[in-house]
Amino acid sequence: MNVARCLVTLALGGVVVATAPSAFAAPVTTGAGGDGPTITATTVSASGESHGWYRSAVTVVFHCTPGSAPLAMSCPGPAYIDNSGAGQSATGSVTDTNGTTATASITGINVDRERPTVAVHGVRPHAVYAAVRRLTCLAHDRYSGVHTCRIETTRVEHPRLITIRYVAVATDWAGNRNNAHSYYSVRRTG
Repeated sequence: MNVARCLVTLALGGVVVATAPSAFAAPVTTGAGGDGPTITATTVSASGESHGWYRSAVTVVFHCTPGSAPLAMSCPGPAYIDNSGAGQSATGSVTDTNGTTATASITGINVDRERPTVAVHGVRPHAVYAAVRRLTCLAHDRYSGVHTCRIETTRVEHPRLITIRYVAVATDWAGNRNNAHSYYSVRRTG
């Protein structure tokens, strides 16, 4: 479970009484009404967070605690963020029987559920060349961006040819991976 940024706001009759940037809201005394309710929000994701990005859906779970008066409503149910995109948010509010409302928001939720695209430049798959080729890994990721793009090669010696197998692996900042693989051959001389 990851605790993300949370903005907790206590309002009386639509007027903001207190705002605290915290993952956990401390009870706030509102004066004659006593302590108001508190609400906290936490994020849960199967993939965890990597470099500020999630690579699977995020669930924002709200937890409510009554203050000096009972809650007038149930605590909000979970909010689900399953679309890829940056800067997403979820907000939940709870009100007690005195009319005091507490709100918790988690902002800046970044989700990238897509694998990067990857290709190899400098060679045609299955082609035969006179010399070893210089290969370049090309990758693109439209949400979190490309973190790494690497090529690994292995050589297999044959009597007339050298077969070079290659695998290009691209990873984005959220941890999604994709690969492209094939081979090409080089004619032996002499």
